[in-house]
Amino acid sequence: MAADGSVSRLSQSMFFPAGRPRLAEPASRVGLRASAVTQPAGGVLLRVRTRRLAYAVRVHVPGFIPIEDAFSIEPGGERLVSLLPRTPETTYAGGTVAALNSQTQAPIEREDEIASSSVAAVTDSSA
Repeated sequence: MAADGSVSRLSQSMFFPAGRPRLAEPASRVGLRASAVTQPAGGVLLRVRTRRLAYAVRVHVPGFIPIEDAFSIEPGGERLVSLLPRTPETTYAGGTVAALNSQTQAPIEREDEIASSSVAAVTDSSA
């Protein structure tokens, strides 16, 4: 536990009694999705979530280096991943996440865009 009371993951292991996933499933079945929040120091914080197992998730964001890469997420789980800019001038312009067991990549949404679209949906439905 850190001094501020937060807990960070030191390591993770997974056991695959039937072996590792061998076939890629439709993206809608895996349910991999990600959202991003830009940080004041120029970095980006990703929240990566999945409905089913996401095996060997890779983060693809031009100009940024992920602190973690090729990780797996348990069914219904999520992972926070920090992205560091390669240069001080780098600005976040989007990216994707992909898992070996998913047929397609998932675009990374911006959390501020998600929040504004949710507000718009609530406003539209109350009219």
